[in-house]
Amino acid sequence: MLSSRDLRPPPNIHSGPLLAQDPDENVRFVVATRPDLTEEQRAGIYVDFDLRGHCSQLDWVMALHDDPDAMRRLAASSHPLVRRSVRNFE
Repeated sequence: MLSSRDLRPPPNIHSGPLLAQDPDENVRFVVATRPDLTEEQRAGIYVDFDLRGHCSQLDWVMALHDDPDAMRRLAASSHPLVRRSVRNFE
């Protein structure tokens, strides 16, 4: 699976909306985990996620562990990997 580092756009190029519609499910999955998205944008990206699978926690969510407001907000995310990254801190 691709990592969020694989899809970092070059500076000043906002490719997120275009990649969010990519036919490749792996690309959409990674785009949907980008920290620069609003929750509304994240919710608009269709991803299929196997809850039984193993996934690494998102680094940017882990970095917010000491921020209770951020953890509450991210716990309500539409993306299961964002929620799972929060859950692993509880």
